[in-house]
Amino acid sequence: MIADLQQITEDQLGNRARKVKDLLGAAERSRAGVLSAIDQIPSISILFVDASRLEALANDLKARLDAHPIA
Repeated sequence: MIADLQQITEDQLGNRARKVKDLLGAAERSRAGVLSAIDQIPSISILFVDASRLEALANDLKARLDAHPIA
């Protein structure tokens, strides 16, 4: 599931996705852990990426997580 979320991140942010992908990769492997990581995404500062894009990405990742729940 983490790999799917990282791929969505890369699709949306392109070469600016590294920080978010690292955050997701370091998340605890539980639903709560992944949600906690997703909740942190809007507060990440990424050069040339508007905060609204990060908020939209977090919402997309939450929707994907809800569609394919993990333990």
